[in-house]
Parts: sequence; C-alpha cells; structure tokens
Amino acid sequence: MEILDKLTVNGTSHLKGEVSVDGYSAFRSTLSVDGYALLLSSVIVDGYAAFRGSTTVDGYAAFRSSVGFDSTGGIVLPKGGTAQRPASPETGTMRYNTTTGRLEYYNGTFWVGLSGFCSTSIASDGAFTQLDGNCIHTFKDSGTFTVKQTITAQVLVVAGGGGGGSHSTTNANGGGGAGGVVYAVNQVLTPGDYTVTVGKGGVGYTWNTNARGTNGGNSVFGSITPAIGGGGGGGSGTTLDGIAGGSGGGGARNTANNASGAGGASNQGGGGGDITVYGNAGAGGAQAWTGSGGGGAGSVGTAGNIGGATAGNGGNGIILSISGSSVCYAGGGGGGGNSSEHAGDGFCGGGRGVGTTAYYDYRVYPHEINPVTRGSGTPDGIPNTGGGGGGGSYWHGSSAGYLYMQGGSGGSGVVIVSYPRP
Repeated sequence: MEILDKLTVNGTSHLKGEVSVDGYSAFRSTLSVDGYALLLSSVIVDGYAAFRGSTTVDGYAAFRSSVGFDSTGGIVLPKGGTAQRPASPETGTMRYNTTTGRLEYYNGTFWVGLSGFCSTSIASDGAFTQLDGNCIHTFKDSGTFTVKQTITAQVLVVAGGGGGGSHSTTNANGGGGAGGVVYAVNQVLTPGDYTVTVGKGGVGYTWNTNARGTNGGNSVFGSITPAIGGGGGGGSGTTLDGIAGGSGGGGARNTANNASGAGGASNQGGGGGDITVYGNAGAGGAQAWTGSGGGGAGSVGTAGNIGGATAGNGGNGIILSISGSSVCYAGGGGGGGNSSEHAGDGFCGGGRGVGTTAYYDYRVYPHEINPVTRGSGTPDGIPNTGGGGGGGSYWHGSSAGYLYMQGGSGGSGVVIVSYPRP
C-alpha cells in the first residue's frame, strides 16, 4: 500500500503488507504493522503500536502509549556527537553519543550518559571486579595490564615495606619503613600493554643475625612514577641507622655503647600535577632498650622512650578507597622493646615490634589485623599493604607463647587500576 498524502486513521489499524506513506500519519488508536513500513514524514500514534517488521520514520515520531517490536532485530536510535545534540530536546529524548560511546538521555535539564558494564574487552588482567560504577583491576603480583579501549583511570602503586632490624644480644632494633605510595588520577591510558611490577617486602633477619632489615622492592605501573620500597630498620649492633626508602626505617639503640642510630630518610619523589606521592622518614634517637619506629605514608615514625619504657611506634599510613572499600596502606613497623608489652605498634599494615616476653597482644590477634591500629597481628607486615616489619628481639627461647624470634618482614606492595564503567 502506498499513500502519497496525509493518512489519518481514527480506529484500529492492522497493516499486513508493505506500507509507504509520503505525508503526515496519525493513528488515533491501536496500530499493528506486520510488514515493512516506510513513513516519510511525522508520525503520531495515540494507542498501542506493534511493529513486526522493519520500520523507517524520516520525520518526527510520537508514540503516546506502549510500543512493541515483535522481532529478533534491534532498534536503531538517533546517533551523533556531543556537538550534534538537538538544540531543544524534549525531556526523555534518547540518543547514542558517538563522542562518549554511550547511550544518553535528556532529563529536562542536562544530558545523562548511561553506564554500561565492565568487560575484558575494555581492559584485562589483574583480579577484576565491578563496584559502584567502577571497573577495578587489582595486582597482588607482577603482571601486564592490557588496555583495549582508551580509558581515563586512577592508579594506586604501593611498594613493598622494609624489614625490621635484628641483633643477637639486644631488643632495641628499628622497625621497617613502609613502602612508598604513588596515587595518580586522570591518567589517560591508550590501547596497549602496561608493565606492572609489585614489590616484595624486605627481609627481617633471625635473632642471631646482627643486621639491618633489607629494603622492600619497588612497585611500578607503566611510565607512572615508581613507588620506592620501604627502608630496612636499624640493627642494634654496629648498623644502627635505619635505611632510606619510600618511607625510611627506624633507628636502633646500642645501649652498651650508649649510641643511637638515625632514622632513614624518605626518598619517594616524583609527585606533581595529577600524581601525589607519600613517604616519611623513620625515627632516630632511640633510648635504652627501645628501638624506633619506621616511617609511614601518613607520618614519621616515633622514637623509643628513655629507660626502656616503650619502643617507638611506626608512622601512620594513608586510607584510600580505590579498591571499593576503605583500606589503610603503608604504615611503618614498630620498634623492638625490652618486653613485648613495651614493643612499638605497627600501623596500617605495619608489624609490631618484638620483645623478650610472650606476645600478650598477639595471642589475642594471632595472625590478624589489630582493629585499633590496623597494623599486623604479627611482626610481619600485612601482605599487599606495603607495611613495614617490626623491629626484632634477641629472645630465642622455646617456651609457650614465644612465637617470634626475629625482625618482621615487610608487607608486599599492590597496584590497583580503577576507571568508570563505560
């Protein structure tokens, strides 16, 4: 059927063949089209409309009731870039924006883009989750991040924490410094492969080894500023100074020689613009029988107190929510103390220092996070937080409750990439 002028139907319409209307069309009741329909001007349907074949409308179309498309095909919406949006759209107008690659609708005030779903067709690798409108890739080990469509992301890079110091005849060993933290926003990542390196925690040596803890490993994402591994804590023999790192290790105390080590400096640089870096020095100046705490992302470590009262705490970390939940990263390790009760606390993934008495605190939190400090329930830093290891003890008895005889190892780092779902 071909109609070369205006068509008005006041009753039910059921068109079973090909229909072509060159002029204005108005259907005041139900419309059913089983074949191809070509409507070259404005169309108004006041009732229910069902299209069971292809339909082309070149002009304005208004459907004032329900519309059904009883086919396995699809609806082709108007499309165009942001600059081609209608000048005076009606509320509810929907189109495909070729600039943003999203469906969008006009809410009466402004255009709103519709979110899609996270998919490995956009980017892949790492532990992959979708949460609160964001696609999140978490790397707990080194790997490759593959981008297949250009994204604008925020990236968190945390290095491994430094190990705590150790000595065979004294407890006044420094806590390890936290791994450096690099937090980058508004990072435009174009298609390609990005190398991801996750730094391991530094080593805390056994009670009979007179040594500083080793530095944690660096963490790297592509060409973004690397996060520098945390500095090892000082040992209370002849290696009293904490080592420089993303956050520096705490200094140790040699009581026999009346000497105290300096805290390690922070050498985490590279911030500016959309990149923020975090790192602080470890504490020096430890007093008799107490080690000093390693630095954390949020603050410097604290020095051990005089008279062996309390060893220094590790520096605080920094709380970030890039993973979808609030996590405290990169706290320093606590200094070793004259007793476990007097050992320094680790914060935000950092390990607690060791002493010569049973671990009264860690019998409550044997291998878990201390809910008060968010530090480790052992001298070892919590994996994938970049926390520093706790300062070690010379105690090496085998009595019940004497669980640890060495400086704690630093917690490994982590790399997290988050971007809005398309």
